[in-house]
Amino acid sequence: MKTLVFSVAAMALAALLMWRCAGEEPPPGGKAHPGFTPEAVTLREVPQSVLKELADERLVFVDSAGLEWVAPKGALTDGASVPRLALWVTDGRFNSQFLKAAVIHDAYCQAENESRCPDQYKTRPWKAVHRMFYEACLAGGTPPAKARLMFAAVWLGGPRWNDPARSLDEVPDEALIAEFEACRKWMEENDPAITEVEAWMEKHEEKLLANLNR
Repeated sequence: MKTLVFSVAAMALAALLMWRCAGEEPPPGGKAHPGFTPEAVTLREVPQSVLKELADERLVFVDSAGLEWVAPKGALTDGASVPRLALWVTDGRFNSQFLKAAVIHDAYCQAENESRCPDQYKTRPWKAVHRMFYEACLAGGTPPAKARLMFAAVWLGGPRWNDPARSLDEVPDEALIAEFEACRKWMEENDPAITEVEAWMEKHEEKLLANLNR
């Protein structure tokens, strides 16, 4: 029994040292996979608005690297919506599979949250925020193929900040919609990994930006 206890302790210590050597802190609570606290989320209507606000004290998402993302009480969300692509990414933008992911994502990039979420709004790189959204969708129960589609939508049509060379603000919405549909078809035919989706988007958006300079 003493040998078993020692072995478990040794493995725990080794894992801790590996995290420290990598320059990262261990995930909160020892988590090694994404998760939400609380597991259920409560939203309430906002008068004269299509947005809803978080009624809970706060919503926390811990990603696969152990990084904590927070939506404070009162954070606003319009669900899984990408206005520039003229669509809701799915039939029900407040679907429970991705609702928590949308709340966390919007805390960091929804324009109406600039004053409501000062500790979150645009405080992290846009690429990291959109990639977190993908992980959060999976953690909420969204099927991988749909999560990749939603990631592509927010990557292409969602906000970008502190990165003027990569801004798509001047790209016509029609061009963005066409690019999104091309990406959708490519994903359906190839079932790519999320890193491949991101690489595809980066390669093709170069053409969108090049067309602006003609």
